[in-house]
Amino acid sequence: MAVRDIAYVELYTSKRQSVADHFVSAMGFARTADWVGVDRSSVLLRQGEVSLLITTGPVTWRFLDTYGDGIADVALVCDDVGETLEAALAADAVTADSLGGNPALTGAGGVAHTLLPPGGVTVSGLPSGRTWVPEPGAPLRPEGSIRGLDHVGLRPGAGTPGACADFYRDALGFSCHPSGPAAGRWEERTDTAVVRGPSGRVTLAVADGHPYLAFRTDGSVPAVCTFPGGGVAYR
Repeated sequence: MAVRDIAYVELYTSKRQSVADHFVSAMGFARTADWVGVDRSSVLLRQGEVSLLITTGPVTWRFLDTYGDGIADVALVCDDVGETLEAALAADAVTADSLGGNPALTGAGGVAHTLLPPGGVTVSGLPSGRTWVPEPGAPLRPEGSIRGLDHVGLRPGAGTPGACADFYRDALGFSCHPSGPAAGRWEERTDTAVVRGPSGRVTLAVADGHPYLAFRTDGSVPAVCTFPGGGVAYR
């Protein structure tokens, strides 16, 4: 039932084009595909191992009214989706709205976690659950300065960071790491809970403040992108 990896991170925004343009122009992502649904539309951006979905539309409005632009879904690749879902529900996890038949759980600060099996992609190699239209000529895995996701920063919402850590431990089998994933960054923080999946490839830092994405890079671009607004924060 172990959580293996992050399949993608989905961002809800009222300004899909400008946010997508920021990731392309400032951080080297490539526009890979588009999708238009009944109540939302998404653009898929990729670089290295990172996949970002930038989504807007009526389905996002409640989230935006509550939290503003930000991280709405951290989709998790699981060894066995059924077992992961069953164990999470037994630990009092709450299901979230799902798309394309993929189950989802409610996580920290209003963020959902869509659960996907290994290889949970379409025949064209794109995230399942949507009928993507590939960008002509775009490579499936564009390479650049960003290599992968180091960790994702989430807010605790109505709970506390510690309560969120307990949820990820009990529902998804994560372990707690009070010192944090980034050397020195969280050493002095008592209001941050850092949890890591069994594979070591999924790390979440839950703290008061704006959500953010922390990337592994070759050192030529900033490592952290904060929300709302998608602005770059230097470390």
